[in-house]
Amino acid sequence: MTVEGEVGVVTGAGGGLGRATATLLASRGAQLVLVDRDGGAARATAAESTGHSIVVEAYISREADVAAYLAAGTKPSGASISTT
Repeated sequence: MTVEGEVGVVTGAGGGLGRATATLLASRGAQLVLVDRDGGAARATAAESTGHSIVVEAYISREADVAAYLAAGTKPSGASISTT
């Protein structure tokens, strides 16, 4: 799978499958938007991953939160974004 230089949005990035997915994509060169309702857990994933990532604390069931993390993916800056 070639993802180098691509932007990936990973929901549930604070643990479990989301964290594993983020780790894999980062190791293959993707830039990531790491989304989780637990911002601290998502930041921990970012700290453990290689490469560039943005952390967005958000609830995927809220339309405004989804719009915020998708917008964040269009301009990676390395900043944490809280929508709650």
